[in-house]
Amino acid sequence: MSVATSPHKEFETTLLERLANSERFRVYQDAFRTATGLPLRLVSSDPDAWCLDDQRINRSPFCEALNTCESACGACIETNRRLMKEAEAKGPTTCHCFSG
Repeated sequence: MSVATSPHKEFETTLLERLANSERFRVYQDAFRTATGLPLRLVSSDPDAWCLDDQRINRSPFCEALNTCESACGACIETNRRLMKEAEAKGPTTCHCFSG
């Protein structure tokens, strides 16, 4: 079964990288951040591949401050994993941050 998913994973990774590095996405990302004051990230659908430190520019100052506390980081990572799993099952979704 892993042989069958390998080309799919490779395609997904390539597509994700191309989209995330595209000029169009960067323009949209900057516009979103300017309009809402919130970060916008494009991440893999694999919850275990998600990393809090992979895009510092796309973290809020509040999240940056929380990143210094291991337990807060764990809660943030768990919230994001739960969000990604829910999105995988139901499509685009939102959640509330554990800290408000």
